[in-house]
Amino acid sequence: MHTHAYTLLLCLGSAYTETLSHLVHSRP
Repeated sequence: MHTHAYTLLLCLGSAYTETLSHLVHSRP
């Protein structure tokens, strides 16, 4: 169960980082 929660957290963090990166790149 612990590994599943960790994987979910990692996936969420990755998506968050990607979104943040897109926002930074879209800014002039």
